[in-house]
Amino acid sequence: MTNRAWPLLITFIMLAIFFPAFSAEICKVDDAQMVESLQRAGQWNLHDLFFPGAEGGLYYRPLSFLSFLVNQSVFGLDAFSLHTENILLHLANTLLVFFIIQNLLKLEGSKPTPITAFVGSLLFGLHPLVTESVNWISGRTDLFMGFFLLVSLFLIIQYRATAQKYCLWLAALSFLCALLSKELAIAFLPGFFLILYAKSHPAEHQTPSVLCNRILIMIGITLLVVGTFFLFRSLAFSTNSSRIGITWQYMQINPSHSFFLFLRAIGFYLIKLVFPWPLNFAIDDVDPLYDLAAIPLTGICLYIASRQTMNSAIFTAGLLLFSPALLISLNQIAWTAFAERYLYSTTAFTSMALVMFCRKRGQLLPAPWPWILTTVVLIGFAATTLQRNLVWQTNMGILADTAHKSPSNRTILWLYGATLFREGKYDEALIYTRRAANVGGNPLSYEQIPEINIGLIQCLQGDIVAAIATFEAVAKKSSGKSPEAQDGLVTCYQTLWEKVSGEEEREKYFNAMKTHAELLFTLRPDPLIYYNLGKIALADHKPEEARKFFSKAAATMPENHAYYPFVQKLLGHDNAR
Repeated sequence: MTNRAWPLLITFIMLAIFFPAFSAEICKVDDAQMVESLQRAGQWNLHDLFFPGAEGGLYYRPLSFLSFLVNQSVFGLDAFSLHTENILLHLANTLLVFFIIQNLLKLEGSKPTPITAFVGSLLFGLHPLVTESVNWISGRTDLFMGFFLLVSLFLIIQYRATAQKYCLWLAALSFLCALLSKELAIAFLPGFFLILYAKSHPAEHQTPSVLCNRILIMIGITLLVVGTFFLFRSLAFSTNSSRIGITWQYMQINPSHSFFLFLRAIGFYLIKLVFPWPLNFAIDDVDPLYDLAAIPLTGICLYIASRQTMNSAIFTAGLLLFSPALLISLNQIAWTAFAERYLYSTTAFTSMALVMFCRKRGQLLPAPWPWILTTVVLIGFAATTLQRNLVWQTNMGILADTAHKSPSNRTILWLYGATLFREGKYDEALIYTRRAANVGGNPLSYEQIPEINIGLIQCLQGDIVAAIATFEAVAKKSSGKSPEAQDGLVTCYQTLWEKVSGEEEREKYFNAMKTHAELLFTLRPDPLIYYNLGKIALADHKPEEARKFFSKAAATMPENHAYYPFVQKLLGHDNAR
């Protein structure tokens, strides 16, 4: 095969494996809310994007958000275009890995062998851990961060090969772009210098002048990249998110527990790189045995880092990239304590280091065993990734898979229940929604959505008495401040009013409906509430009471309201107020 044919083969394989993602739905977890907020955003400009002047914030990712705005302006916000951009970004990252490995081979003086770069790129591109970042539209932040980090690595290697300083400063600029795509890229800072100054040969010696020059370069790049990022962030937000402060407080209050959680996360992520199964979208907790595994694995990683070779530097830089996820394991920042997406960039760096190492140590196994093992691993990764892409195609698929693997994740359970509800599977929906309601939430704030959904399901199933009890419980827990509970009670009493024929019972249910509708109006001042009450009063042969409701609706309804002419007509007015 020619050198140009290898990237084409990689492209074909990647598009074939990720083909199901092109037709995937917009995920109900974060993606749907993000699309809705973009649709409401209206006109935008770069100044407001980079410097929104917000009072406080957690995430500062202007470049990633810019990609969504461009997506909206050029292609729209349909699922196909959003998923296509994610897939193409991952393809670009996979091809970058291919070219970086070829340049690494040139740097060490070896003859570039495309097959080595081919295997390394597929080891990353088909790794099951990348599927979450590619399929989850919100995971684009990982793809963008990975893209700019790989470009930065490519330029560092170019600088090492050519000594052209513009490559070094372009590498720093690309690193800054990675930071502006996702703040977790800050962990690449030590890796940047490890790769920049890794020994090109064991006998390399540093003179004091060379050492001094390197220190000055390190200071300059750090000030340029990190200083610019924090300057931009300080101009964008006046204060940091309270979650950051809560995390530091948690570490101070529970130092020993935090330490063991960090160990657990290290063990979990290191093992996940080698053995990624099972895959799960919402990982709340992991086995404490990972604490023990972390100790020898950390020792091995420290030994590799101490080698100070280019391979060890790239490997160490990759491991450092998931270090911010250790803070997230304290479960105070993100909605999951552990996540596969945090290993996206790590997987790229460690895949490159692994194939470069195996190329030099290939003689450890007699031919053809190295190629047999490589083929088996790549086929296993490809099959797993393809199957995972199929799971991610629909909300029903990913939510069902996640609900079964994370039975204590409140968000996933009620979203899965809501999806089952929309599919008309009320019995199953009730099971998972009740599980969500029974999972302990934030003790400082009452989360009513699961119980509201239970009431709606009970109402649709015809169990009106149970639905009323559910909505009344929500109203009580929310101190009477839940419009959804009052709305549910209005619907329940209207259903009962429609079913009974006795005058006394109809009067009782009408009065109950009226009471809750008026409470609803105080929480959600919508004139249609009184308009609907008026229509019901007319149907109940109460014209005077109906007129009172229509008058209340008219008093709060603007003239451009769609129902304004109907209200005026029912009041006997031919002209507008």
